[in-house]
Amino acid sequence: MRRAGIAALGLLPILTIAADADQRNYRFELSPVTGYVTGGTFEDKVTGEKLQLDNSSAVGLQFNIRADSQSTWEIHYVNQGTSASTQTAPSLDVTIQKFEVGGTYETSDQATRPFAAATIGFSRFEPADSTLNDDTYFSFSLGGGVKFFTDRQFGVTLDARWTAAVIDEDTDVFCISAGGLTCLVQADAGLTSQFRLFVGLNARF
Repeated sequence: MRRAGIAALGLLPILTIAADADQRNYRFELSPVTGYVTGGTFEDKVTGEKLQLDNSSAVGLQFNIRADSQSTWEIHYVNQGTSASTQTAPSLDVTIQKFEVGGTYETSDQATRPFAAATIGFSRFEPADSTLNDDTYFSFSLGGGVKFFTDRQFGVTLDARWTAAVIDEDTDVFCISAGGLTCLVQADAGLTSQFRLFVGLNARF
């Protein structure tokens, strides 16, 4: 019995090393997220009138590929249903889809992992009115958050980011696709900024 106990104690360091190695062997992370998005404005360069996007909820999916113990490559998709309005035009339902790629850097490789993130890609603005054209712009995001892993495979992600769509000079927004050129806004060059706060489940495999 005594020998068995000594043998078990001798195996503890080996088992601990094996468990730690198993914890770091997860290469992929998949995180369905949901949350709230604020902001977003297009300003007319001629009249100064603003097309304002309403604050609303959004859903998304983040897929991370581990590069090393503290950094990952990230692909993420976000879908936001919102409304846009000006002082002179009625409210217009709009779907905003963002598809971006980039990376994250975690400041710890423990169960609680604060991280910074940066991505680039494109944002697509799709009005519900089928007579209006969709608009697609280059976009990027900066932010960070924290991951809490309750066990080796599953955890929770809190994610906060500033994201911006880059508006080119002389850009017309939400134009009628037929029957003449009519647009809600002739936007000036600049950034259409939004802020989002997401929470989600994180599964590693």
